[in-house]
Amino acid sequence: MAEFAEGRDFRSVTLVDRAGTGGAEIIFDGVRIVFPRGVTEKAVPVFVAEWLFRVTQQHVWTTDGQYICRFGLKDAPEDILALAGPEAQDCSPIQLADRVEGWDTSGVDRSNTRTVALNIPRSLTHERQGSLAGSFGERKE
Repeated sequence: MAEFAEGRDFRSVTLVDRAGTGGAEIIFDGVRIVFPRGVTEKAVPVFVAEWLFRVTQQHVWTTDGQYICRFGLKDAPEDILALAGPEAQDCSPIQLADRVEGWDTSGVDRSNTRTVALNIPRSLTHERQGSLAGSFGERKE
């Protein structure tokens, strides 16, 4: 527990969802920080905000073709903005594009697509309940 508190800045900053819709979640060190639908601002510890701008977990494609962080910092101290970078203070609204995050699929030719039927044996798709063997070591032969 002492390691968690060492060197951490527990001041809080306000994250702003630039998409303006909410409905996002940030996973930091196994902890979920949820922005429910309609919630666009949330206070988080400074170390979470610094980490968020170092990784691409919350980067999204915009309609103008940019791949940028979905969140901005509102009224953050100058020392935090210096660590997070100049783009962290940008809280201007963005329009999300219909693209999979992290993938540029705009150059893929989809004109020759087809559906393939897979035949999967029933034994692989259904659980075996009530079988004679109780566990792996108790097989009856």
